[in-house]
Amino acid sequence: VPERRVGHQARQLQGQEDAEVAGAHARPRLVREADVPEQDDGREDGHAFADLAADEAGTLYLAWLDSRDGAQGLRAAVSGDSGRTWETNGSPDARSCECCWNRVAAAGRDGAYVLYRDRDPRDMALVATRDGGREWTRRGSVGAFAWQFEGCPEVGGGLVAQATGRLDAVVWTGEEKRQGVYALGSTDDGRTWSAPAALGTKAARSPDLARAGSVLQAIWEERGAVFGMAFPGHPRLDV
Repeated sequence: VPERRVGHQARQLQGQEDAEVAGAHARPRLVREADVPEQDDGREDGHAFADLAADEAGTLYLAWLDSRDGAQGLRAAVSGDSGRTWETNGSPDARSCECCWNRVAAAGRDGAYVLYRDRDPRDMALVATRDGGREWTRRGSVGAFAWQFEGCPEVGGGLVAQATGRLDAVVWTGEEKRQGVYALGSTDDGRTWSAPAALGTKAARSPDLARAGSVLQAIWEERGAVFGMAFPGHPRLDV
């Protein structure tokens, strides 16, 4: 897969103000125990790496990993009443990586996406629903690095979605010749992606992504420090 390095110098985040800006989109909301959905596999343990998003209609999309079928897989549940009740759990991908975090992004009405790490190869992958979670479709790898690895790197990615079908993502790969963090974009609902654009050095990992208006903000860790890069529009564009 061809790749380019984003032509914009990364900025190391320093101080409380930068940290608050970078993390504002990810601040969790405390909820009462009664608001938390009960998974329908009859187990009270083994559900992990959950993420949650809401679309414009207020529908909630929850994704997590569990091993209800004998192997770790990606599960999802949908609520149309602010979490009071939840639809039957789905399995968008019955086999996934064991313990890399997921990212859920919702856009428009009845549309949501989950970015997660696949099992073979260990590339990040995308599933999508356009009918409010009744059916999930696998879109394929986000950055086809074809990384073969027996084990879990414990690194997920970041995802931003828009109602137009435009998606922006940051991912990490451990593939030997291309190890590092990359930004990619899609304008066709995640079916195809731009060439990966490298962020930082080969030591970069643990990325995340947020959008404010037309500006994207990527962050990642590198040698014990946190770095950030803001760029307008789409990662596939020169900035």
